[in-house]
Amino acid sequence: MNKTGFKPREIIFKNAYRELKPGDLFIIPRIYFKRDIEESTLMEDVSPWLNKIPALAKSLTHKGVKLILIGPTPFFWEMTDIRECSLEDRERCSVDRNSLFKGNALIAPQLHELTEKHDNIFLFEPFPTLCQANQDRCYPDDGQVFLYRDREHLNTAGAKKLTRPFVQFLRKKSLLTK
Repeated sequence: MNKTGFKPREIIFKNAYRELKPGDLFIIPRIYFKRDIEESTLMEDVSPWLNKIPALAKSLTHKGVKLILIGPTPFFWEMTDIRECSLEDRERCSVDRNSLFKGNALIAPQLHELTEKHDNIFLFEPFPTLCQANQDRCYPDDGQVFLYRDREHLNTAGAKKLTRPFVQFLRKKSLLTK
């Protein structure tokens, strides 16, 4: 890791940025923040990242490109290994929804503020799809298959679960025309 970030990610970004054309969508798939920090210092960790978004949005505007931010997903703090979990005993790896949502609730206003200030920034929030508001607990599965490959990264089943809501989001925001 160098001073400004993870070098391979920077190379990928620079190469992708060069190829952007008007009408393209640039998606930032996750917010890079440490999830194992205290709630009181969460914004200190997120703010440097958030502060870079306006400049990126401005440079993308000049290219005629829209920026889609993907909000945080549920994060299963207590789970060290997904293999500890069982579909037969779902409660073992479940987490209180309110405790998970607290960290997201701190970040969400900042993300929404960015969308209000910049016409080319849009926010897709996966949290409500992965842990619905009518649930008291969040699970790393949907009752039939696991949605995570570890305590914070979705597997292909988890990504598939977000496909329809994401396409609906794109259509609602007039970002997908076909």
